[in-house]
Amino acid sequence: MKKFTILFFIVISLVISSFSLTKANGILTLQKTKELQKVLTKMVEIKGAIVDSATQHPIEMAFVVVTGTNIGTITDAEGKFVIGIPEGAKKLTFSAKGYKPIKASITINKDMAVKLAKKEK
Repeated sequence: MKKFTILFFIVISLVISSFSLTKANGILTLQKTKELQKVLTKMVEIKGAIVDSATQHPIEMAFVVVTGTNIGTITDAEGKFVIGIPEGAKKLTFSAKGYKPIKASITINKDMAVKLAKKEK
């Protein structure tokens, strides 16, 4: 419930900040900013799964981030993820606690299969 509440407020904040007030013929109206429209129309959905390279077990709560941005997601209990990336993004960074992070080229129109190796102690 706490995650939902936080996510709800983030979405509401983004929606509110994505509109601007304009005055036309003496009437104030809300308009979406051009930047948000560009981002929303040029997103590509990428799917995949992350597993342990030695055991092939799914890695829950692994991070998937568009390299060089703050756009990211985490994997579910089955190691699966879905992320919306900006068109033109080239790499994703995958990491999880206890594992070596890796960067991989984005695969479009095909599920990504990522294997993370444990860090040496």
